[in-house]
Amino acid sequence: MAPRAIPLVRITSARRKELQRAYEGVLRLSQAGRAAEAFPLAAQCVVADPDGDLYVHAFAQTLEQSMPTQFARGSWPERLQAKPGQRHMEGLAANEDWQGVLQHGLSVLGEKPFSLLLPRLQILLLIADACRQSQCFDSELAWLQVAYDLASQSLQTPTAAKIARKNVQLREALTDRLADAHLRRGNVAIADALRNESPTTQQAMTSDEQESHSQQFIKKLEAAIADNPSEVDNYLTLADHFQSQQDWESAERVLSQACFVEPSSTLRTQLEDAQMAKARHKLSNASARLELASPESQPALQAAVENLENECLRIECEIFRTRSERDRGDAESRFRLAECLARLGNRTEAIRELKSFNWPSHLKAQVAELLETC
Repeated sequence: MAPRAIPLVRITSARRKELQRAYEGVLRLSQAGRAAEAFPLAAQCVVADPDGDLYVHAFAQTLEQSMPTQFARGSWPERLQAKPGQRHMEGLAANEDWQGVLQHGLSVLGEKPFSLLLPRLQILLLIADACRQSQCFDSELAWLQVAYDLASQSLQTPTAAKIARKNVQLREALTDRLADAHLRRGNVAIADALRNESPTTQQAMTSDEQESHSQQFIKKLEAAIADNPSEVDNYLTLADHFQSQQDWESAERVLSQACFVEPSSTLRTQLEDAQMAKARHKLSNASARLELASPESQPALQAAVENLENECLRIECEIFRTRSERDRGDAESRFRLAECLARLGNRTEAIRELKSFNWPSHLKAQVAELLETC
């Protein structure tokens, strides 16, 4: 049987706008904890543009919310039997039906709430193989990153010693494969940094050494950006690292630079998400300090928390207003804008916003409830 590659079709500007709206819808629904609604939109984007790595990351965001990362109690990776969907995918891969691997893989990941890590990783790697065989190298890299992140999360989950060893081995293998994919793209600095970030290397380090290693990772990526300032992947990798360290100021700075290099609405959305996350992080830290404060210091800290809550709402209000203006049909952003306005006490403007839009059916009940409270 002749290989069946994933078809890469030319996407018209009108279709690209549709996919952009779907992508932004995925981000909004995921942030609202509505992964079940976000999933079909994300899958639609991936199938329509298989080499769109940002769509892969949006799809992964819905998976992260809908599937647990812990192993089921008493289950061991080496004893796992392949799921029916996984067996079918392996058959498709053996027949070099790479389009079938992609489409069936998305379906299996969405329909089967795996509680075990290994089946999910195997499906993700089969999809990455399909992308590589179809010369969708950006998407191959993105799917490998999803698998790598999933395996990394497992290292932070308390497990039995035997499973923990297996997790480290999985991460080591994925590190090598992800680094090789970056090398094929010419991202030498990222490949070197990944190999230096391996679990074995990290476990042998003290906390001071890990801090130093993180700084080296940052310097390598900053050097890669200086050498090739037009390569957006380097900015996004560095921003991801800062976000994993909860360094939201640095993440915002790097994403701002990425937006200057490539002024797309997708990157702008990621920057806005980082700005909101930074504000929420400040509020969370202040709330934690308030809970631990002595009675005499609580009034001042309570006032600080309330100020930060209002500041957080103002930032979100401006961002959702901007998104609403950027896309007049963006119902999710318009509703979130009305929510923020109501919470800030601007009920007249909130009511005007709620009454001036033709709301989709899935939001009508929430709109009616918010109108009642205003």
